Amino acid sequence: MTNYNERLDEILDDFFTVGTERHISELKQAITSLIKEMVAEAKPPYYSVEEPGHNARHDGIEQYETNLKELLK
Repeated sequence: MTNYNERLDEILDDFFTVGTERHISELKQAITSLIKEMVAEAKPPYYSVEEPGHNARHDGIEQYETNLKELLK
């Protein structure tokens, strides 16, 4: 599993050590790419069959939130 905090630190370190050579748009693109990867990795599996009294959509959203929080630790 990717450590996204380390990746973000690397992105920011590169930006601040290089200074004005890197543009804000490059920083924004790098952070956006990192977020997209994190969101894709956090997506829970799809369950198409629901048992009576079971809300797969609600459970999936809760699992997604939990996965995102875990990736941000």
